[in-house]
Amino acid sequence: MTDLGGTPRDLVPVFEGFHGMKAVQTSPLYEHLNTAFITEPELAAALLAAPPTERLPLLLFASVHFLLRNAPAEGDAALAAYYPSLGGSRAPDSELTGTFREFTTRRDTELRALTSTRVTQTNEARRAAMLRPALTAAQKRAGDREIALVEVGCSSGLMLLPDRYGYRYDQPDGSVLEFGDPATPELLLQAVVRGDKPVPEWLATPLRIASRVGIDRNPISADDTEQTDWLRACIWPEHLDRLARLEAALAQAREAGLDLRRGDLLDLLPAAVAEAPRDAVVVVVSSHVLPYLADADRTAFAEQVAELAATRDLMLVLNEDHRFGRVFGVEAPGSAGYVAASFVDFTAGDFTAAEAPTATALAKVDPHGTWLEWL
Repeated sequence: MTDLGGTPRDLVPVFEGFHGMKAVQTSPLYEHLNTAFITEPELAAALLAAPPTERLPLLLFASVHFLLRNAPAEGDAALAAYYPSLGGSRAPDSELTGTFREFTTRRDTELRALTSTRVTQTNEARRAAMLRPALTAAQKRAGDREIALVEVGCSSGLMLLPDRYGYRYDQPDGSVLEFGDPATPELLLQAVVRGDKPVPEWLATPLRIASRVGIDRNPISADDTEQTDWLRACIWPEHLDRLARLEAALAQAREAGLDLRRGDLLDLLPAAVAEAPRDAVVVVVSSHVLPYLADADRTAFAEQVAELAATRDLMLVLNEDHRFGRVFGVEAPGSAGYVAASFVDFTAGDFTAAEAPTATALAKVDPHGTWLEWL
């Protein structure tokens, strides 16, 4: 597999950036290996087969995990012993880096075949607990009309099923707001409410969903074992609860028969909006998508959403880093780096007069959906 330019040393800033994220601390295995990449970037040389924009630590981690899970070879047991998802119980130690080096050297060709053709894809159903406040707020703002969900960057479409999950918010005063009717215990999505403000009781208002469409460059069908195996590989090895939740949510996606469309969001979004039931308010959902777009594409997306809002009632729900929410006018208070659950109401503006929409940041949230702080 031919490298697409650059040297392993060029990857170091990416590893350093990942090292600074609090999320990496939830995986001692990945934290240990990423630290090793900073001092010995040759360990991650297989990433050079990926396009420059896809050269992320998580792509390499997922590729290794995929081979260990789905195509194990003789000699893999030593590395698999560090993976709880594979039954391993060995904690990261002084031998891990050498074991990883041996694996990546021996299976370099297979790793490069994956990094050159795959992209990091996660579909954490628990993030629906972060989106639920904004979806309910959008429906409430629209006069309790039915909503037509259109999710960009949908992966396997698990965020298109918010009405199939149960929710539990552990409030700051010790009380609990719980609602919904999950099909299985794994789909009761629990989140801790941080800070001193409880989430409002109107969150429990049932969602009225008229239609669901997902758009992705590489949508993953819940019926496709090979594709869903990649989703499993993208889950961090210690996160066994996430793996169980994924299996339960994929079962719901198979039952729902979701409309997932392959292609660029800028190409497919206009038709998805136009085809939504006319009596419904369209709610475009973007969750952990904007960082993967080029600056020009983020701007074009914002402009396109505003243009589409001139054709019909439309709202935008964001679960994105606040830096990227700014392209839609979402300004959320607090320190940099958190992800803001928010919605943008385009129904209130007359875009022929270039009037700005109403943008509201509702909460700071955890990227994996474990907590939120109501603003």
